[in-house]
Amino acid sequence: MIAFTKTSLPVASRRRILAMLPPLGASLLAPRFGHAEACEPRLLVSVADSLLEYRVLLERAGSEAIANAGRDMARKNQQSRDLWGELKVKLEQLQARLKAASHNASAPLFPEQTGAIEKNVAWIDRGVSGHAEVVQARALSLQMVMISLLQEVSRNCTLDPGNQIQNLVAEILADLDGHNTISDDAETEQSKWEEQIKRINRTTQDCQAGLVQASQLLTRSLQSTADESGSVSEAKTILDKVSDALKAQIAWIEEEHKAPVHNQAAFQWSYTNVCVTIVDAAGKSLGRAEPAAYFPNSFSHPGGIVPSIEIDRSSLLGRVRNVVRTPNYFNPSPGSDFLAISCVVTFLPIWWNYPGPAEQSTRENLIRSILNLGLIPRVNTGDQGVYGRFVHDLAAACIAQPLGGSSNASSV
Repeated sequence: MIAFTKTSLPVASRRRILAMLPPLGASLLAPRFGHAEACEPRLLVSVADSLLEYRVLLERAGSEAIANAGRDMARKNQQSRDLWGELKVKLEQLQARLKAASHNASAPLFPEQTGAIEKNVAWIDRGVSGHAEVVQARALSLQMVMISLLQEVSRNCTLDPGNQIQNLVAEILADLDGHNTISDDAETEQSKWEEQIKRINRTTQDCQAGLVQASQLLTRSLQSTADESGSVSEAKTILDKVSDALKAQIAWIEEEHKAPVHNQAAFQWSYTNVCVTIVDAAGKSLGRAEPAAYFPNSFSHPGGIVPSIEIDRSSLLGRVRNVVRTPNYFNPSPGSDFLAISCVVTFLPIWWNYPGPAEQSTRENLIRSILNLGLIPRVNTGDQGVYGRFVHDLAAACIAQPLGGSSNASSV
């Protein structure tokens, strides 16, 4: 049985406050909560809030999957570019030999073909990374020029000592045949990749919708005892499906893009693995809520749109605030109390699932991975020593420490 903390406070007020905190933004702000209203004195942060934040992680995982699915197409396109580079060298050699032969002849040889070769060399310079259809069209143009050139050379073979020009033309034609095969393969891989992108995008959208649905169910379970266990159980099922979908996506992409062992570059799944880990951790944290801050009985907007907040220093948020307010951890320094709330929302499942001193390294690794994805803005990553201390202190924030001084609250 999952242990959890219950609140009778309207979750609408909690959502409305969190909606004003960067980087969560307006996505949490339902229209019916947009009007001025009395605010409950207690703010609770739960996994319901964290799940909405993790939608950004799913976007990163989707981009990573698209990149991995495109590896075969990228390899074929690189082979095509390499062949174009080799072809350009041979065309320039042919152009030089034709000019030399023309210099020794009584009249210029193959002026039209020489001009066409110059144009094709310029095409290659401008378009070796162009679209597959364009590259293929240029290859066909080159073939027609080369066939015509061979016919002319065969009628004037006495002007080509040692058949150097004819041999070079034969090499170019062979390269063109090989290039057309690679170009066809690249076009096939392009079409395959485009279909896989659609599948990946559908998975991303379905998983994001699942996080929203699970968040709504958890909000309901915190707000009412009517169907508490059912809502938590349904949310857990949804999160399991999200995790399974991401794992299945890894499996089918790797299966679709197998390569010989000696030529197999490692797939990169760092974003996806972080996403799976944090969703699994969230699933184990369902039903709990973290008392994070105290608010006045009504909104106060001193000099702006952001409400004033009083933070209980003995709470998790209070400890996170101490880290965020440390000089040089953020740029500009120090970080705001609203960034502290964002940290609590983002890392709550990590702190809850790996709470002990012996799990400090695990927390650090997960927190660093998520920070590297940019979920918390303005983190100072320029100084690796400072960045390492910030990650360490943030990972240790779940462990209560004795507080110094007599004050128990800070205000913004």
